[in-house]
Amino acid sequence: MKKTFFFSLILIVLLAFKSHSQVPPLYEVFARIDKHFTGGITGWDDFCKKNLILTKEIQENNETGVVLISFMLDEKGEIKNPEIIQSIGKHADREALMVLNKSKGKWVIKNITKDKETYPLYIEVSISINPIPGEELKPIKEKIASSFENKKYEEALELCNNVLKHQPYNPDFLPGKGILLYNLGKKEEACTVLKRASDLGFKMGEQYFAEYCQ
Repeated sequence: MKKTFFFSLILIVLLAFKSHSQVPPLYEVFARIDKHFTGGITGWDDFCKKNLILTKEIQENNETGVVLISFMLDEKGEIKNPEIIQSIGKHADREALMVLNKSKGKWVIKNITKDKETYPLYIEVSISINPIPGEELKPIKEKIASSFENKKYEEALELCNNVLKHQPYNPDFLPGKGILLYNLGKKEEACTVLKRASDLGFKMGEQYFAEYCQ
């Protein structure tokens, strides 16, 4: 049942549980993934692919979308107080928590004095369970392109959002959403999306942000 889903993640680290209001820029967020999980971003993605199972119950109950889990990482690298803060269903939530539980021992703490981080660290892990097979993304892209050409921007945006619901950091659809919002006259919202895509290092995001927002 494995390998029938994609994973997306965001690991948000704040300067201790006392400071939840300031989220670091996305490029910094991903830099901290590399820092605190063994193997970095690639290591986390590989770990999820090996350990999260799309169970029969998840499929039967159509539990799709993003499970978001928060926890505290203490000065010994131990996971404390995991909590589901965005649920897509009890079966998917349980599987996501099992993955996090299996990751114990893989979170690392650097030199506390040198890195100037305050522990325990507040961390959020987002796992997207995506039932859309890769081969089905191409026709969706074609539908979006057709709707765009016919200036049916709302229709195209709905299709784009449906993909982003399951793959919120897709390097094609995230910048595409920004362009659709721009054409709907929502420049501020569009530039927010394109800035995020640019910060993530997506080439299309960087190109579109420079072209439409600067």
